[in-house]
Amino acid sequence: MERMFKALFFLLFFTLQFLGAHADFFLVEPFEQKILDGGAAEIGVVSGGETFEIIVAAESSLGEGIFWNSLSVDQSTLPTGWTFLSQSPSEKRLVLAVTVPVGAQKNIYNLQIVAASDALGFSESFTARVRVRDDLLKVAINNPSLNQFPLNGEKTVYNIVLRNDSIAPNSLKISSTLQTDWFEVVSVEVAPKETLNASFEVILQTEGKKDFEIKVFSDTSQKEISSFKSTLVVRPTLFGKLSAPQKGFPFFSFSIAPFYFFNSMIFSLFD
Repeated sequence: MERMFKALFFLLFFTLQFLGAHADFFLVEPFEQKILDGGAAEIGVVSGGETFEIIVAAESSLGEGIFWNSLSVDQSTLPTGWTFLSQSPSEKRLVLAVTVPVGAQKNIYNLQIVAASDALGFSESFTARVRVRDDLLKVAINNPSLNQFPLNGEKTVYNIVLRNDSIAPNSLKISSTLQTDWFEVVSVEVAPKETLNASFEVILQTEGKKDFEIKVFSDTSQKEISSFKSTLVVRPTLFGKLSAPQKGFPFFSFSIAPFYFFNSMIFSLFD
């Protein structure tokens, strides 16, 4: 039975070679499209440092039960510094993860994608056109009702809108120029072609006007994506006034602490 099975495969292989048969590809990601053998597809845009995926259906168009076993990039078409990893997460799909190096030149690159059937010793290919570009991440603050006059110790929340126009995911960190105990760094991953809302919270703990920046940094591209200036005027609370010496007066001496506390209590009564 096994010998017969092999014979049928070899017969099919030589028949395909004789007839000049060609297999089409069924692209699943980054979008669905049928690609003819030797054809080309505009895969999309990426930035340096990102890793995008090309996913192809494992079943070929050569006939029922004939599958592609591997997916790779022809090394002669792989730009310097680019790498790829071939995966088979299921029997139905083949995944090719292609990494673009940080600092890759903005250009259009043609990658020759090769699908092979180990059983037949047969392979076909198509061209994947990839454009490398900057500024694929758009960042905005959407806070029409932001409280710019919070109380001392009150939480202020910024709504950060992140849009990723790349075919690759991007890992971001949102931080601030404020002292580090007044906020927590927010880490988010924005999926390909996705718009995401993230909340960034700050808690200012001294009174008065505070000018600072909110920064968005890409761990993927290893660069700052955007920054926004913000100003908050922090109003005092009774607790804030009483604890002001602990927050740091210029030339403060603990020997006169009782006088500061006494004055704070008096002024708070008439505030």
